[in-house]
Amino acid sequence: MRDRNGKEEIIGNHKEMTYNVAKNISAYEDGKLDDGSINELFQCLVDTGQVWQMEEKYAKKAVELAEAGRIKLPDFGLDTTYFFGP
Repeated sequence: MRDRNGKEEIIGNHKEMTYNVAKNISAYEDGKLDDGSINELFQCLVDTGQVWQMEEKYAKKAVELAEAGRIKLPDFGLDTTYFFGP
């Protein structure tokens, strides 16, 4: 995506023009992503806020990855265990 000055916009650590979210979700569902690619996918989904609008299993996976120290979640200011369970 380009801003009004034609510069490439960066969302989080991801350049939107070079990262194909749909393709990577499909590869994730097919079990074709390695751990690094899974981290990148979920960090992108968290950074853009998409993960919270998807099926519950994606939000749970994002929290799981964050608790394992593999991605960073925004500071919700609360304990996510209440929403996603132990």
